[in-house]
Amino acid sequence: MQQDIHVTAHIRIMPGHRDEFLRKMKTLIPLGKAMEGNRNYALLQNLADPDSFVVTAQWASAEDIHKHEKTPEFAGLIRLFSSGACKLLPLRAKKIF
Repeated sequence: MQQDIHVTAHIRIMPGHRDEFLRKMKTLIPLGKAMEGNRNYALLQNLADPDSFVVTAQWASAEDIHKHEKTPEFAGLIRLFSSGACKLLPLRAKKIF
């Protein structure tokens, strides 16, 4: 039995780019939720830091994730990262249970 794949990304938005990031995510997340193999997709905002976000997603397979990554909407998000408007922050974690 194949287990779902969980994706977690901690994202830091650079000053002045939060609205642009949110516009892209407002399109990307519903698209991802509608795709085959998606079990969950959410954007969470840090209550103590409005420019800090966590994206969580759960997919049935790596193939499903790769299909999502090939969409124009996902490419638009990658361009935002490439421009320096936001960056992924390292996250080190271990499974507790």
